Amino acid sequence: MGRRPLKVGELGSVTFTPVRGGFRARCRTRDAGGNDRRPSAIGETEALALMALKAEVLRMVFGAESLSEDTPLSVLFGLWIEDRDGAIRKQSVRIYKSTISWLDPLIGAIPIGEARQPLRVKRMLKAVEEARGEAALQQARVALNGAFAMAIENGVIEHNPMRSLRRQQKKRKVPKSLTVAQVDLVDPQSGAEHDLDDPPEHVQGLAGPFGDSSFASHHRFTEHLGAPMA
Repeated sequence: MGRRPLKVGELGSVTFTPVRGGFRARCRTRDAGGNDRRPSAIGETEALALMALKAEVLRMVFGAESLSEDTPLSVLFGLWIEDRDGAIRKQSVRIYKSTISWLDPLIGAIPIGEARQPLRVKRMLKAVEEARGEAALQQARVALNGAFAMAIENGVIEHNPMRSLRRQQKKRKVPKSLTVAQVDLVDPQSGAEHDLDDPPEHVQGLAGPFGDSSFASHHRFTEHLGAPMA
């Protein structure tokens, strides 16, 4: 039984060959005229080479302007990297490429039309944070924002869903307060005075109304507590 013909734009078996500076990815595909083609692309890693190959196939078969809601994010990521390369610092491009190398396996197969839904975007970002941590979450935000901007530029979507997401507010730390015993230790009326420019070790670094600011302003703790001045 013969091998099933590839669909237009479908990638056949992908092979990777080590080359100077990374890997070359190559595969079989069919163009819009039904002709067999063997495109290739180079990337620093196999994942980046595959991403570049997908972008090359899209360009070869349809042209970049033919992006649609069915186009997977992996292709969009590749086009975004290509668009940024040469327009920004090389160090930034390397960071973006590194981000896509681990982000693509997580969410690259999701079509643009599905990924643009705010609820789906939230779930994607949550999956990234659970898998890679908070630092990776911020990198993913940058990549998705850039990718969706490419989709808008090519007329696939009209609104960037990243603009609709509210950033999670970090929980504010509750200031520490001195205990009555600690106040007695630094209260001049208790007979245990201290140099206000050099507060005792047990109260250094405390925030709030009884912290370092009180020492720096040379106020007595009894003032904060409402006691009359001597």
